[in-house]
Amino acid sequence: MTPKYKMIPDACGLFRVVALRDFGLVRAGDVGGLVQHGANLSHAGNAWIEGNAWIEGNALVAGNALIAENARIAGNATVTGDATVAGNARVA
Repeated sequence: MTPKYKMIPDACGLFRVVALRDFGLVRAGDVGGLVQHGANLSHAGNAWIEGNAWIEGNALVAGNALIAENARIAGNATVTGDATVAGNARVA
């Protein structure tokens, strides 16, 4: 499977994702949100994180899920399917 994003170290100790190819509504070069490690955001499907949102711990975002704005996904949470988590939402 071709990777869909790369991770760039961010000042907060997390990694900012940058799209490497087009998928869903995301275009190559789009700058996304923050992840703690590569296992937080699936390379399959159209899953994406944007804005100031972040994923940490053992949390996973997969399928066609979108994490946006200031949302935080943490712990052992899994967000998948066509779910959208946005605003100041917290899922853990």
